[in-house]
Amino acid sequence: MHKPNIIIELFNEKNIEQSIKLEMFNRIAYTSILAFQLWEQKEDALDWLSRPNQSLNGSIPLLLCETEIGMKEVHRVLNALEWAIPSNAFFMGLFCCDS
Repeated sequence: MHKPNIIIELFNEKNIEQSIKLEMFNRIAYTSILAFQLWEQKEDALDWLSRPNQSLNGSIPLLLCETEIGMKEVHRVLNALEWAIPSNAFFMGLFCCDS
């Protein structure tokens, strides 16, 4: 009896599509949790997540979570809000990652 090659099965088109959707769902869920912790009121967090944001060049935070890079940008703004740091401070050279 021939056993199917599990590696080929893992990377077939259907599984890759499901994997991409699962990764995107995880990014959205994690980002939503961070926003809920910051605002404490679900309605406020959902409002922020679902509206264009000036700190994100007018992009909608949840839509940016479609990609890893987009999610990191949203987290950068959430962290800035949590610590009351202007979201563009790193780009303006006000804060440096190297000490």
